[in-house]
Amino acid sequence: MKIVNKILIIILLLTGIFMSCKNEEEVNTFDAPNWQVVSGDYSESMTAVIELANNIAPYISENDEVAAFIDDECRGVAHQIDGQFVINIKGFSDENSPIVIRYYSARNRYMYQEIDKVRFSPDAVLGTIDHPYILTLTVM
Repeated sequence: MKIVNKILIIILLLTGIFMSCKNEEEVNTFDAPNWQVVSGDYSESMTAVIELANNIAPYISENDEVAAFIDDECRGVAHQIDGQFVINIKGFSDENSPIVIRYYSARNRYMYQEIDKVRFSPDAVLGTIDHPYILTLTVM
């Protein structure tokens, strides 16, 4: 009887240990977005040439999408050219709002968001083909 009790205690302890082990963090998946620039009388724009960080770049596919948002309003949708994303971001002449850049990975259906926010600045250029702006992303 003592042996049975000891075995039961060991089983319970092992079960508790295995149950308390943390699984990989669950990440939300998303359907492909249908990002479109909201119509408006934007008088200004800025350009960004974007490249993904090295930890994400190997997973780029032709169906991935990048867009820029100001106050949750889509202000630009990127075109992918040779692994870089070129985006024309619309705004107003007196606007100095933070831009949130989002990246959708079609391969894993994850949505990422830029950690370092840049501000809209009329006629500004963020990154170039030779020196693109590298996105620092976090999973949404």
